[in-house]
Amino acid sequence: MIGAVRWLALIAIAIFFACSIQARSSEFRCPDGTTCPSGRTCQSGWCVSSSAPDAPPGTPDTGLIDAFMCPSGCSECNAGTCVIKCETDGSCPDKVTCPAGVPCEVTCKGVGSCASGIDCGSASSCTLTCSGDNSCGGAIACGAGKCLITCSGATSCAGNIDCSASCACDTSCVAGACGGALSCLPNAMCKKNNECTSAGGPCHHC
Repeated sequence: MIGAVRWLALIAIAIFFACSIQARSSEFRCPDGTTCPSGRTCQSGWCVSSSAPDAPPGTPDTGLIDAFMCPSGCSECNAGTCVIKCETDGSCPDKVTCPAGVPCEVTCKGVGSCASGIDCGSASSCTLTCSGDNSCGGAIACGAGKCLITCSGATSCAGNIDCSASCACDTSCVAGACGGALSCLPNAMCKKNNECTSAGGPCHHC
């Protein structure tokens, strides 16, 4: 009889801890990307600490994921942001593609770098800098997230720029840059002086 009581007690304890772990794990899931507690960002369906260093993948059974695996194709990751550096002349000759679901920063400093353009359509946000002469020669595409595009190199961003789907898009083009077509949010207020701007309510709904 005592053995049976002890067995039932062990089962009850196991059920309690299983439920606790499951509840705690579900607290740190973010299927819609908008439910993370303060200080965490949504990465691959989990709330990840924004200040966590890069680390190999590992999922604690409590659901407290403080490690972020840097996606392939990134030069480095900084607090959950994929950073792609194309800093030497002719670097990143193929189309630069940002990984899905994470913020992405692409820096094209080298002459003729990022020659085939940048696809940031699946990233959660985009910060693109084309400072090298003749950099970013191909098309640039942003997704639904916030997008900031700076084209300061001579004749940089010669291809089309499309951020018409972005919740807030700002472009900055020096003389001679941005020679292609520019697509901003479909609102007359969101395109000023042949630049996309997120100023004003209709142009910023992130």
